[in-house]
Amino acid sequence: MNTGRISQNFGKGARNFVSGLGRNDALLPIVLLEAAVIGGRTYNAYDRGGFIEARERGTEEVVSSVFWLFGVQAFNMLGDKVGKKVLGLKDIDFEVGKDAVRNPVKNYMQKIPKYDEKVLGAFKLTKIISSILLTNAIIGFVVPKINQAITRKYQKSLEEIENKKNELPQQENIQQFADKAPQKSNKDTAFKGMGVSNLLMLANSFENDARYKLLSTDVGIAGGRAVNARNKHERREILFRDLSSLYFYMFCRMNLNSFLNQVESGRSQRLDPTSTNILDAHLQENLKSKPSYSAEEFERLVLGEKVEIPKKVQNKITNGIIRLEEFEKIVGKNSALAKRAQEMSKLQPKLEGVSILSSEQLKDVYSGGLINNPKMLGEIFEKFSNKKSTNPMSFFPEKDLGSVKQQMVDYVEDIVKKAKASGDSITIKTLRSAERGNFWKNAFNLGAGFAVSAYFLSTAIPKIQYWMTRKRTGKDKFPGVEKYDK
Repeated sequence: MNTGRISQNFGKGARNFVSGLGRNDALLPIVLLEAAVIGGRTYNAYDRGGFIEARERGTEEVVSSVFWLFGVQAFNMLGDKVGKKVLGLKDIDFEVGKDAVRNPVKNYMQKIPKYDEKVLGAFKLTKIISSILLTNAIIGFVVPKINQAITRKYQKSLEEIENKKNELPQQENIQQFADKAPQKSNKDTAFKGMGVSNLLMLANSFENDARYKLLSTDVGIAGGRAVNARNKHERREILFRDLSSLYFYMFCRMNLNSFLNQVESGRSQRLDPTSTNILDAHLQENLKSKPSYSAEEFERLVLGEKVEIPKKVQNKITNGIIRLEEFEKIVGKNSALAKRAQEMSKLQPKLEGVSILSSEQLKDVYSGGLINNPKMLGEIFEKFSNKKSTNPMSFFPEKDLGSVKQQMVDYVEDIVKKAKASGDSITIKTLRSAERGNFWKNAFNLGAGFAVSAYFLSTAIPKIQYWMTRKRTGKDKFPGVEKYDK
């Protein structure tokens, strides 16, 4: 049994899992939060309102979650099909974001110059807004209506069962104490019917699901649900629940993670475990020829030299970028600097068919150092951006990649700072220890943020909304089906 391979695979899986928790755009943390929300809110609903409230809450959360995760994407794909017919385009798989380094629309127009940037941008914008509005309409209006109809049908079936039960004593009086065995059989049949009804209602509620994806406007969803509320007390609960949930869905995890990072290292950001592992492997591979390094040697070797970019090169920088061919004319196409720049320019796609360098990449070309190795940076950026960084039809902000690069520098500087303070040399063991420490701090900080968000979304918010209704009405009942004096 290859335990080394199992351990290696487990480590990779754990790093990817923790890295995923730290991504705002990742599906993993949202899915995990939704699982906690569905379970927690359904349980709390059953604790207060029994089967009726638990069935409504479970149905709403499950169906809404599916639409919330996949609805916008599904409507977007439908919009693409319409767009292909209306605009006469065979392929419209491009994104519309842009910065100085990446512009997918311009790259797309290099292939198909039939439409200008405004037309393509307007189509994309119309399509995504329409997808969001359709998704919000389903979650905010269609799902509540279906849910309430199911409840009404279920309540009606209970009333019919209750009426049949109430008829039994009358039959006993008419029959003058006749044999009660058949009546007992009728009671059993009634209760069996109620059990089947429960199962059917559950099955029916979970059949009304579709899909959803994207961070669409929860305010719109909350508004739709509030409009369809059955009374003012249910409306207050919905608005409080949905609006207070926004923070814990969108911001709590990252805010708490930033706070804990600040406490631990004096910085709000920390390099994710997957990127750390790639950097660590690169450093170990290039440092293994020597058993140990002083802090100063390690810093110089990894971070490179602080070199001033020549004025004649700086003068060619426009809007934060320089054309690779312009740089090659200055330094010589076959020079060491040019060869390094050629590799560095591959960290992003060509811009309108032209290879470029950002001003930050220029600094890296001149500085040298193991941390500025283009191949290693490319591997990290590809992983971090889910391969968007080099796709000419995708957009991934250069500032986000710059943030990852700065976190790499911070990570190395922390190793150097610790070695200088202790007077110890830096060895392979030092690097392994730093990677492990970084992983566990990431796991704790991101895990804490996730746990707090999950607790508030699944338990604290429902309990607070129930307390608010209890204080207003004097009843600890589900307001959706409760009768109140006007």
